[in-house]
Amino acid sequence: MICASAEGLEEPCKRKDLGDGAYGFEYYPNTPGTYSITITWGGQHIPRSPIEVKIGAEAGQQKVRAWGPGLEFGVVGKSADFVVEAVGDNVGTLGFSVEGPSQAKIECDDKGDGSCDVRYWPTEPGEYAVHVLCNSEDIQHSPFMAEIVNPPAKDFYPDKVLAFGPGLQSSGLAVGKPTEFTVDAKQGGKAPLKIAAQDGEGAPVEVQVKDNGNGTYACCYTPRKPVKHTAMVSWGGVNIPDSPFRMNIGAGCHPNKVKVSGPGVAKTGLKAFEPTYFTVDCAEAGQGIKCAPGVVGPAEADIDFDIIRNDNDTFTVKYTPPGAGSYTIMVLFADQAIPMTPIRIKVDPSHDASKVKAEGPGLSRSGVELNKPTHFTVSTKAAGKANLDCSFSGPTKGEAVKDFEIINNHDNTHTVKYTPVQQGPLGVAVTYGGDPVPKSPFSVAVAPTLDLGKINVTGLGDKMTVGKDQEVTVKSKGAGGQGKVAAKVTSPSGKPVASKVEPGLSPETSQVKFIPREAGPYQVELTYDAVPIPGSPFNPTAYPVSDPSKVRCSGPGLERAKVGEKGEFIVDCTNAGPAELTIEIISDSGTEAEVHIQDNGDGTYTITYIPLYPGSYTLTIRYGGQDVPNFPARLTVEPAVDASGVRVFGPGVEGKGIFREATTDFTVDARALTQTGGDHIKTLISNPSGSRTDALIADLGDGTYSVEYTPYEEGPHSVEVCYDGSLVPKSPFRVAVTEGCDPARVRVHGPGLKGGITNKPNKFTVETRGAGTGGLGLAMEGPSEAKMSCTDNKDGSCSVEYIPYETGKYNLNITYGGQPIKGSPFSVPVSDSVDSTKVKCLGSGLGTNVRANVPQAFTVDASKAGVAPLQVRVQGPKGRLCSACVGSGCDGGGVLRSLCSGVVEPVEVVDNGDQTHTVNYVPTREGPYSINVLYADEEIPRSPYKVKVLPTHDASKVRASGPGLNTSGVPASLPVEFTIDAKDAGEGLLAVQITDPEGKPKKANIRDNHDGTYLVSYVPDMTGRYTILIKYGGDEIPYSPYRIRALPTGDASKCSVTGV
Repeated sequence: MICASAEGLEEPCKRKDLGDGAYGFEYYPNTPGTYSITITWGGQHIPRSPIEVKIGAEAGQQKVRAWGPGLEFGVVGKSADFVVEAVGDNVGTLGFSVEGPSQAKIECDDKGDGSCDVRYWPTEPGEYAVHVLCNSEDIQHSPFMAEIVNPPAKDFYPDKVLAFGPGLQSSGLAVGKPTEFTVDAKQGGKAPLKIAAQDGEGAPVEVQVKDNGNGTYACCYTPRKPVKHTAMVSWGGVNIPDSPFRMNIGAGCHPNKVKVSGPGVAKTGLKAFEPTYFTVDCAEAGQGIKCAPGVVGPAEADIDFDIIRNDNDTFTVKYTPPGAGSYTIMVLFADQAIPMTPIRIKVDPSHDASKVKAEGPGLSRSGVELNKPTHFTVSTKAAGKANLDCSFSGPTKGEAVKDFEIINNHDNTHTVKYTPVQQGPLGVAVTYGGDPVPKSPFSVAVAPTLDLGKINVTGLGDKMTVGKDQEVTVKSKGAGGQGKVAAKVTSPSGKPVASKVEPGLSPETSQVKFIPREAGPYQVELTYDAVPIPGSPFNPTAYPVSDPSKVRCSGPGLERAKVGEKGEFIVDCTNAGPAELTIEIISDSGTEAEVHIQDNGDGTYTITYIPLYPGSYTLTIRYGGQDVPNFPARLTVEPAVDASGVRVFGPGVEGKGIFREATTDFTVDARALTQTGGDHIKTLISNPSGSRTDALIADLGDGTYSVEYTPYEEGPHSVEVCYDGSLVPKSPFRVAVTEGCDPARVRVHGPGLKGGITNKPNKFTVETRGAGTGGLGLAMEGPSEAKMSCTDNKDGSCSVEYIPYETGKYNLNITYGGQPIKGSPFSVPVSDSVDSTKVKCLGSGLGTNVRANVPQAFTVDASKAGVAPLQVRVQGPKGRLCSACVGSGCDGGGVLRSLCSGVVEPVEVVDNGDQTHTVNYVPTREGPYSINVLYADEEIPRSPYKVKVLPTHDASKVRASGPGLNTSGVPASLPVEFTIDAKDAGEGLLAVQITDPEGKPKKANIRDNHDGTYLVSYVPDMTGRYTILIKYGGDEIPYSPYRIRALPTGDASKCSVTGV
């Protein structure tokens, strides 16, 4: 091998025998340029020899460096990984290329910290040149020559090798402290482990590896510089998952080098509420607070610190002592206490709580209301600086106040606001610098919330009497507040009137007393807790003293009146002075008539009243609370009508057999007064206890009324009956109500009494209204036990259900009060369940080809419907009205009825023995028929069936066809035939008449095919026209008569006669 420079100078080469016929060469070019390398074997050039190699200038200052296993070796099919790291800040543009036996895909992952992970995938073994370019030029040592080999045949899984441990964590590592990590290759197969590590300056870091003998490796290294470190772990030349690992190495933590100084940590000279500060110097302490500003401070502080970070690794800590006393300050660096701590300081007081004054409505013993905002003022002039605080204690647990707020007025005063939420005594503790102020705690009585709507004023009307004591009652129950009532009275002349307010006889009431001395309008102002009471001021008028003896009464309504009519009289108080007029009109039975008093405005009053019941009344008239002359007086009220003609009768008034809780009734016959009924009857039923019993009055519309009532008490009852307010004869009726019952009054009804169905509920109703109080008994005897249930309907009736399980006759026993009711026991037939909806009908007798006078049939299938009687009714069309019916008043009897209402055909129903029936009938007329099929007395589905009955025969439906009717001719002398189709033509006689050309009849043979068709044959024995006449039921069929020509058959000239 000869290596020559561009000038032709040979460079020395070193040859190495690598064994197996392989040789390696080394040379060191001294000048840049193109070199020529000549390689010969046995004196002959090998392929590509001589080889030209371009030598660049010596590498200068490097901007990047590259390292990692992928630059030295790799495995086919696996990624070959390496790391590229920046050297300095100005990196330039990176580029990569790989030359070798195969084209390898390249990927680059920028990590954002001045480094990137590069990987390429070789697909064939051999030597690869890996170029790392910076600004389009190879970096130092580029290209890197990597030897790529085939993967081992088996047991090689680098992707299953794991590396973990504190030595690979991205943070928490310090300079000079050994750290460890583990490589777990238990699942990786067999291959060599290689670990390469460098610090951020490119210096290699030694990693000690210990094989634990179990597929794991213990790795240890000691970082020497506080810079980023990178480690790459490969297995058999292939990078393992998560490799490369990047670790940030810290400078370490030295709490013992932290210094604290300043007035805020001085042992004396500190005063409460005066801001102070101290400085924390961490310049020589390493990592800790510099990495996490704001974490320095007392671990369990009761002082708020303001920590300010300075640019020189020092911190200024500001705070204000919240009060006098001893404090402990802790300073932590990286969660470790520095040697100077704990620092103990003494804070002297800076205030004098005895000079603080607190006053205002919120501290008064009265005047504070529940849920009403209030306030008070605290003056701290000459008291020094300190924190003002307030606390509240209520009569019960929980919050005593809400909306609490202390407002600094910045003039050495504070406003304290709060809203009490508990009624009762409230304690208000006010402290200044932690010391109670004078008179603290204050005791405040919290009154209920003021609600003026609950105040009621009585005794103050529109009119007063001069010289008479006036007592006004103010009821304040539930009005809340302090309950202070005040009054101010002004006379008509504008002068104040002496008044006084005294406690009332009952709690939460007050009496306002005054005496009006002059006549005229007054003004009375009433306040509650200094707030005007609703309606205040009141304006009553004082009048001279009244004299009831001067009241005069007149008018017709003072002597007599009539029920339902207005009575009227006049009360003249003109000379009696002002006073209150009261009138009462009460009957001897205690009924009060409604009275209306109309003030006429001239000292007189118009009195009207309407009495509702006849009888004697007492009329009382009072003026100013005293009876007027000639009163009370008696007043007679006459009935509005004469009810003597009204009759009342029935058990409800006759008093026989009336039981408690049993409805009874009676009848009111008022036909003597009304023939059309109306709202005339009223009843009043009084019980022994004095209570009333309601009655139900039914107007029958003919002047009679049915009245029902149910007594609920035992003993004598009074039944009062009135017609338009007038008692009817014998009213009130005296009725005795007793305990007991009458089974004869019990009524039963319902389908379950007539018959029952097996395995299904059968219902009936038992009504005990009017039968008294007794126990209802039910029992059913028969072929099987029947399940029974009874439901009380709460209306005097019970709903009963029973379920029998076998067919047959059952006896239903019903008792009331232990005695059988009328009709008991009841005989109830029980049959199986019948469902008429499951009955089906089919057959030609219901079809579309039903003919008159032709027997018809259809089948009724009840195999799935149960056993029940079958009824079939076939009704034909209505007949024409005969001359005898028109205008004769025919009642449809006999034959005429059959013609007018439609013929009913006889029906034969044949039981086939398998729950099917054959129904036979013969329709005698054509037209619409209706066929009703009832099963168990119920129409089955689609019943009634509508059937259109056609005529007995219809020649128009007959068709004739065949060669014997060929219009183009038939062969003479040869038999021919044709077919007649009468399937749809009904029942009729077929007649065929054939006439030959000479008019003579020709025999026709007719054969019945028994399917509604006929075959007709004949022999036209001569040529000429034949006439074929076809009738069905005496009528010609369509196209009849047919005219058919018989044509010659054969050639007569070819016939020969012999033997003549």
